[in-house]
Amino acid sequence: MTPSLPPYRVQSGSSCSLVGLVRRYISGILSAAGIYDGRPMAEPFIERVADCLMEVPGVVAVHFGGSRAAGTARADSDWDCSIYYRGRFDVDGIRALGPGPISELGGWGPVMNGGAWLTVDLQTVDVHYRDLDDIDRLRAEVDAGRFTVYRSPFFLAGIPSYVPLAELGSGLILRGHVARAEFPQVLRSSAGGWWVREAEMDLQYAAHVSARSPALATGLIAKALIEAANGRLCREGKWVTNEKHAISAAGLGDVEAELASRVQGPDTLMDVAAWLRSALHLQPWTWKSG
Repeated sequence: MTPSLPPYRVQSGSSCSLVGLVRRYISGILSAAGIYDGRPMAEPFIERVADCLMEVPGVVAVHFGGSRAAGTARADSDWDCSIYYRGRFDVDGIRALGPGPISELGGWGPVMNGGAWLTVDLQTVDVHYRDLDDIDRLRAEVDAGRFTVYRSPFFLAGIPSYVPLAELGSGLILRGHVARAEFPQVLRSSAGGWWVREAEMDLQYAAHVSARSPALATGLIAKALIEAANGRLCREGKWVTNEKHAISAAGLGDVEAELASRVQGPDTLMDVAAWLRSALHLQPWTWKSG
């Protein structure tokens, strides 16, 4: 019986070659026939996107991550991809995939490096640039327990330098080969302890300034919850790529819900900070402990 395969629909004007389509067609036949080379298969849409991205000069691998890869996506969730290159690649080559803003290399700061927000067949595709030279450097740093946290849009507590490795610790490599990133034991200790100390310090200061600056205190309380979540995840050796999933991934969803209720209730911000410290099993921060 001839296997039933999904139709191929490439955006009008795409420069994706016939080679990619043939590769997907053959892969579909082999999969349907039970002949499988061990590479995980993703949904047909993102497989076609991966084929197109591999056509970009300089790209050597494509990773599929985020909520779509994890199976936790909503109907309106983006499709998250990372493309891997060494040194440079042809940024303009991404434009064939679909319309949308495209940054130059380094355009999104030291961690994200750059990327694009594209519309492909009415779907939103986020593409992140990942230099393999940076990946090699980050592997060496985390193996020594070192990391840096940067200020970044969309991150309240900051974006840690190991986020590109967190991507490689989850999701799927759809094209090419990049080794999976494991969570080093030494990083569990160094990052886990650092995040917890930051949470303890922020809660202490939130209580201190609550009467004088309610906005600052409220922000510090929220930041402390994210920091505590990051600390717990690090100590458990679990990668997380963004803050919006960190709290639930750390098993602190109930604490977050209770915190939201208390902030809107009659409790003072000093009381809220004290409650959160207790709920998170944190210690009062002192100059000696910090």
